[in-house]
Amino acid sequence: DYKKRVDAMETELKEKLRYYKDYVLAKMWVETLREGAIKVAPAEIDEYYAKNPYEITVEHIILPTYEEAEAVMKKVKSGADFSKTAREKSMDKDNVRLPPVIYGEFMPELEEMAFKMRSGEVQGVVKTTLGYHLLKKVSQTKLELSSSKERIQRILEKKKFDAHLAKFQAKVKVEVLNEDYK
Repeated sequence: DYKKRVDAMETELKEKLRYYKDYVLAKMWVETLREGAIKVAPAEIDEYYAKNPYEITVEHIILPTYEEAEAVMKKVKSGADFSKTAREKSMDKDNVRLPPVIYGEFMPELEEMAFKMRSGEVQGVVKTTLGYHLLKKVSQTKLELSSSKERIQRILEKKKFDAHLAKFQAKVKVEVLNEDYK
């Protein structure tokens, strides 16, 4: 029994050490990139804010098929309460109202539409990898630059990181084994 417990602990610790080594390597790589390839200058943050100073809040309904989404859209367009309908019909009943987002933090397939909508407006049906979405824009507020700098920096770093990976993938043959990352 003692040997079994010690062996189990050794196996668990080896697995934790392997995970930690991978974590530290990835963290060091990202830190190196942040100082070089994906470094964001303060002027870039100011420029991004000048183009995208707003934060929006949206509610969404997500459905598995286009037909179901179209039927729910007709119901909402004919006067049904969007929030109530979302809590009844959406696959994501617990997250009808999404956290406020700035441009670059939202799903790319929905972002353009969401930011162009007027408050109170309902739009859809838009297909994403999660299903078919209907959106209602609840509010739009202008943010202060000082309170949004960190968020904008993360958005710009991600864009630069994605471009860096794309450039790297163009040079080297990359095979993605996990379907979630394709």
